[in-house]
Amino acid sequence: MNGLAPVWYRLDPDAGYRLDRDSVLSALGTNPCCLVIISPNNPTGTVLPDDDVRWVTAQAGAAGIPIIADEVFSTFLWSDAAPGAVLPRPASFALESNAVVITLNGVSKIGAAPEVKLGWIAVSGPGKKVQPLVERLEYLHDAYLSVSGFAEHFAEILLTRGRAFMETVRRTVAGRRDAAVLLLRDIPGIRIVEPAGGIHLLFCLCRDTAVRAFGTSDDEEIAVILLNSAQLYLHPGYLYGIDEIDPCFVMSFLAEPERTREGIERLNERIVRTRSV
Repeated sequence: MNGLAPVWYRLDPDAGYRLDRDSVLSALGTNPCCLVIISPNNPTGTVLPDDDVRWVTAQAGAAGIPIIADEVFSTFLWSDAAPGAVLPRPASFALESNAVVITLNGVSKIGAAPEVKLGWIAVSGPGKKVQPLVERLEYLHDAYLSVSGFAEHFAEILLTRGRAFMETVRRTVAGRRDAAVLLLRDIPGIRIVEPAGGIHLLFCLCRDTAVRAFGTSDDEEIAVILLNSAQLYLHPGYLYGIDEIDPCFVMSFLAEPERTREGIERLNERIVRTRSV
């Protein structure tokens, strides 16, 4: 319950931030207590394809290491994922891989209600492995977590009568995602990672363009310059462990389209402006 230290595996930026399988195998070789998978990923927007999900579940099952699958952004699927598309889930392959999969989700994301803290855990896999784990999780729930009566009441309403509302939210966010992608595509020197899921967008600025426009290629320094000079609030990529030659940034596309457009136009103006000496 305490004193855990992470062992990182890599997502490959050249492959759209898919799993680096060699890196995953290296991490599994350290005999960790679990393997964490986040799909849709935050902030890259990666949705792990079926073959990666099947492969990683098989590897974890063979190693006897449970998977924690964080799927809190599963409502928000974009790109080739049509409305109602099924997210490739490790739990779907748990039995065939003899793996235990602990799936996490909650109301705050699927209901667009960040102030409502109610989540749930689903455990999949062979029964003889699942039952002891469920008992342990129940103990941890009592030791660490509590749920308010309001959150329980809200969740019941949302999950039984709120499907139309959740679909409206999904469609609204989808439109804002598409608008942000189109606007960023038009800016020279920017490479975007089109999110297949989630609510954030990752983009990188060509190093030469960054040095010309800002006098530096350091993502944090550029983020501070943009905040002070253009009132733009971007997260530098290093906050998420993204460390590439080109400086990378994370933005949310949840704002109203007009605000997003204005912000991206300010970014474009600041990039194309010749840096004064």
